[in-house]
Amino acid sequence: MKVAVSNLSKRARQKLLDFPNPRGGRRKGAGRKPKGKRAMVPHDLREEFVDLPLLLTFRLIDGLPSLRNKREHATLIETFERCGKREGFRITQYSILGNHVHLIVEALRKKDLTRGVTGLATSMARRLNKLWNRPGGRVFADRFHSRVLRSPTEVLRALRYVFHNARNHGFWLWEDRPDPYSSGEYFEGWDDYRGTDWLPACLAAARTWLLRAGWRRAGLLTSWLLMLESNAPRPSRHVPRFHRRPRGGCLGPTVKARGGARPRHGPSGT
Repeated sequence: MKVAVSNLSKRARQKLLDFPNPRGGRRKGAGRKPKGKRAMVPHDLREEFVDLPLLLTFRLIDGLPSLRNKREHATLIETFERCGKREGFRITQYSILGNHVHLIVEALRKKDLTRGVTGLATSMARRLNKLWNRPGGRVFADRFHSRVLRSPTEVLRALRYVFHNARNHGFWLWEDRPDPYSSGEYFEGWDDYRGTDWLPACLAAARTWLLRAGWRRAGLLTSWLLMLESNAPRPSRHVPRFHRRPRGGCLGPTVKARGGARPRHGPSGT
């Protein structure tokens, strides 16, 4: 019996084997590789919030027409008007680029954001497929990207990013006016530009303190700030007719607005 116990105590422990090319674990370059040129939106749980503004991004799949055209612009604006003023979900600002859309929205809770975005994305996809005579299929490359804005500085940076995004991509280089494919024309927080004193039917008046007045604690917006920071080429004095200051609401320079306008600080619905 004593011999058996002594043999157990002397049993050698298992040694670790050193493999020349280890696999697994956290390391540089690990994880699923993106299917396209850019990584997809991670499927993590979205953070909880209560009555805060958010920055949303919807990106199209490759091979679709540009959204910066008159018909596509009008289609998206009609969708914003139809789906952007629901209970617990409101669209307050937007910017339309060639293959993606930026929105600044207000949502009461995460479930309200999910419901509002689901209806909005479905409506945008159906209307764009109908416009492009497509039988159906995917329009957006991935789930929407969202960022909760919790401070005046974050809201100011989001507004600056949305309104100047066309300049960063080279679509709009004139420094004395906002991009006509954004809601900058109806924004009243410019430091060097006077916007309109009314809101179109496709936008809802801001209700959260951060979007109403809180963001001003971090500063004001200027129409030329990002152009100087990015060393973008200076625009010529000639402004093409298509890019002149939009008239007739938020449907762009050559499309008339539908529905009546309302005062900026008036009731905006739910």
